[in-house]
Amino acid sequence: MQAVESVISQTYTSWEIIIVDDGSTDDTRQVLQPYLDRIRYVYQQNQGVAAARNCGIREAQGQFIAFLDQDDFLLSDKLAAQVALFDAQPSLGIVNSGWRIVQEQGESIFDIKPWENLPELDLKTWVVYMPLLPSAMMFSRQWLDRVGGFDSQYDSVDDADLILRLALSGCEAAWLPQVTVCYRQHGQNVSIQRALKQANLSIILKQKFFSRADLPQEIRKLENPAFYEALTWMAWQLYYSGYPAEMTKYLQKSLDYTPYSLKLTIVDWVKRLSGISNSYGCPIDGIALRKLLEWKELIASILPAQKVRVSVVMPTYNCDPYIVRSVKSAIDQTYQDWEIIVIDDGSTDNTRQVLAPYLDLIQYIYQDNQGSAIARNRGCELAKGEFLAFLDSDDFFLPEKLQKQVACFDADPTLDLVQTGWLMVGKKDEGIYGVQPWQSTPKLDLETLILYKSVLSSAIMLRREWWERLGGFDPRFSTTEDLDFVLRLALKGCKSVWLKEVLTCYRQHDNNLMSSGSKVMKNMEIVMEQFFAKVDLPQHIRNLKRTERYKSLVWIAWRMYRDGYLAEMVECLEKSLHYTSFTGTETVFNWLENFNRISQEYGSKLDTYDLSNLKQWQNIVLVAANNTHQFEAAPTSIYRQHKAHVLLYTQDHGVGDLAQFNHSLMCKLAADGYRVTSVQTQASNPLIAEQQQIGIEHIWLEFDTMKEFSRIAYNLAGPEKIYAKSQPDLIIFSDGWEMANFAAKEVAIKQKIPYIISLGYGNTDRTYDVFQRGDEIPYLDAMSYQYAFSRSVVKVGTQKLFAEELRLQEYSEIIEQVLLVDNHSDQLCINPKVQKQMERVENYLNYNYLVWKAWYAYDRGDISEMIKNLHSSLICTPFLTTETILNWVKSFSDFYGEKDIQLDTYALTGLETWQQLIESIQGFEVASSVR
Repeated sequence: MQAVESVISQTYTSWEIIIVDDGSTDDTRQVLQPYLDRIRYVYQQNQGVAAARNCGIREAQGQFIAFLDQDDFLLSDKLAAQVALFDAQPSLGIVNSGWRIVQEQGESIFDIKPWENLPELDLKTWVVYMPLLPSAMMFSRQWLDRVGGFDSQYDSVDDADLILRLALSGCEAAWLPQVTVCYRQHGQNVSIQRALKQANLSIILKQKFFSRADLPQEIRKLENPAFYEALTWMAWQLYYSGYPAEMTKYLQKSLDYTPYSLKLTIVDWVKRLSGISNSYGCPIDGIALRKLLEWKELIASILPAQKVRVSVVMPTYNCDPYIVRSVKSAIDQTYQDWEIIVIDDGSTDNTRQVLAPYLDLIQYIYQDNQGSAIARNRGCELAKGEFLAFLDSDDFFLPEKLQKQVACFDADPTLDLVQTGWLMVGKKDEGIYGVQPWQSTPKLDLETLILYKSVLSSAIMLRREWWERLGGFDPRFSTTEDLDFVLRLALKGCKSVWLKEVLTCYRQHDNNLMSSGSKVMKNMEIVMEQFFAKVDLPQHIRNLKRTERYKSLVWIAWRMYRDGYLAEMVECLEKSLHYTSFTGTETVFNWLENFNRISQEYGSKLDTYDLSNLKQWQNIVLVAANNTHQFEAAPTSIYRQHKAHVLLYTQDHGVGDLAQFNHSLMCKLAADGYRVTSVQTQASNPLIAEQQQIGIEHIWLEFDTMKEFSRIAYNLAGPEKIYAKSQPDLIIFSDGWEMANFAAKEVAIKQKIPYIISLGYGNTDRTYDVFQRGDEIPYLDAMSYQYAFSRSVVKVGTQKLFAEELRLQEYSEIIEQVLLVDNHSDQLCINPKVQKQMERVENYLNYNYLVWKAWYAYDRGDISEMIKNLHSSLICTPFLTTETILNWVKSFSDFYGEKDIQLDTYALTGLETWQQLIESIQGFEVASSVR
């Protein structure tokens, strides 16, 4: 009897122990036999907990009474500490304390310390929150007698009834701010009748309390929060006890009392369910919760399907301190016809966890890290709205932002883009500086964008059709993709206006997307050089180049100074001397004027004395005073110094006729100044050694491209990672046959990276009309559009392979021509038939990719990852359930066969996790929409 022993071992020794046996039919009396000389044992017919407690009060002789449930136990100084507080404050009627939740064997789970959030134990606190555990409390006997003890009609909530009556009678209560008792958790096998009885009595108690005519008005106002707390608590109790249908009924009832909007009420439910579950040592499975039919029906009844007009697209990477603020700002908009799409670009922090309560309201997609441009594009691909509103995950909207932007579009249907002003805010949302660009640049046109770069993606709303028309954001510019995007928009005639209100908050902190100053410098210069290199620029726009270059270089110089990159600051200022229209002294004063103005805009004050005493500043001032650059040709830019990056994706091992031609082509491209990278199976031979000597880079594939067709066909993650890392301007697919590099081409099409196909096979009579692997992928359809989207297809027949000079020259010219085209200016016009083919291929490919990932995890021994991917594949399977399971086994066998290994089917299907997965999906019939 741990409960009895915990009292006997108290440091306070002036106690008596009264055990009231409420009609036990087990061996309770025999178990207590060794203690009968130290306790008073009272037996009564079963009358309930309230009656048993009242019996104990009648038997008690002490001034103070402490209750202890039979499965709880006290910490050693519980009684001493509580009696000491009574002695220090004689007016007290209740001393309350914290409690430790423990497992059945006594292992600690969580300490409950209610005083941290509820410091006052007054009537308001008891009415709304009822922070009590009888075993953690001590009562004045006098007060228990005054209110008549416990009321048996409220058995199971009799403790709450007692506290309310005591509080209404003026009983004073105080916290002993320490944990004094251990509250044991047992199994969840509570009968539905008992669980519902407790839930219903809790509500009846509240109703009776608020029906009292003598309630003070300030207490009567607490009716809604009190009922909301009680209903959501009982909903958790029912969920914990295994009764989800009853849980949802109580949550539904809580809607009548919620202080939140409907959408934020759902978020609060999840937070409450998760928070209470965590504290009781049984973390809630959010995925399982949302799969419950009862939960789905509840959410559908609260949030009926509606037409989405605005898609809020949020890319994020490791932004868990701020992303909840961003998501809530979108949810709290006065305009509600929205969807929120969060693309997690490979976060390694707690982003997924902090967003868990919001998953009923947002679409959350996780992908391997590929950069913000690709993340934005993926969000836009998923968007259903007429308008796109971008929101970086550390920024946030003010409440009327979407409503006022939509109103602009409705008032003028010719508008294509609306941008608001923005408020610079700090880490704690404190306002720093309001930016109203229209005051200096009233028109939001191409000239304004070129000269002032007045772009903040979080402040923009855009018609989705324009994103489609331009082909999305360019992933080559990882910190300036928004500038490149709006420049291309304006050049194509996108009608843009200012909404002249500050409605967006732009957060300044150390880790936001724009913090990498050196990247900003490089990418902004590349973007602008590429822009001014366009052959179709109007002359009056081309004439802005010198002014734009000067303004941009001075702004970047300030960024470099602010971020501590002093060498880069000097480099930018020296470059600006080629474009200045001022004398040397005037230029220096203009630099200072700009540094001061920009610093103020970003909420800081320029320390002119500190700046002027920097050795780097003094040196560049001397250069400016004797400016010899002003009438010289401008320095070669970063963009001109480095030609485009060409990625050659090859199937060969570095030997043979095709390998020889690829080698010659890469050497020529390198000699012409291109950055060249070869993607191939790792090998070592003289050709590769020569390539490495002249600076050709290599990305080694970890599999045999001549054998493992499953990786070539299904592994989408491989090419995605390679493209994200290498950022190619052009891909050359060197194919030994038409199906080579299959998944890599699919990813290139999706990411809109231009590519050329080089065919080097010898048998020109091969046909693929009947090519089939049993995976349902329509390879012939895919091959037709893959070749249609290629910027060029070059056949390199073996009979001409060594007559290289002319062919290499022709190939080089083709590459030059392809790179001269603005590959990101317009999306290819895809007819509906081809679009349908692409969607069909994508659906089947996604299924096979997930099955391949499952096999790959199984091969590495990661069983949980295997189960996760197999479970995910159910969403897009083209088969019925039984067929899907058989296909999994067949696919695993085929994948192993490519490695000349035989699958041990018995070992796979004998796994406990495999069997659990199969059991969980029995009867779950899914058919793909393309079937």
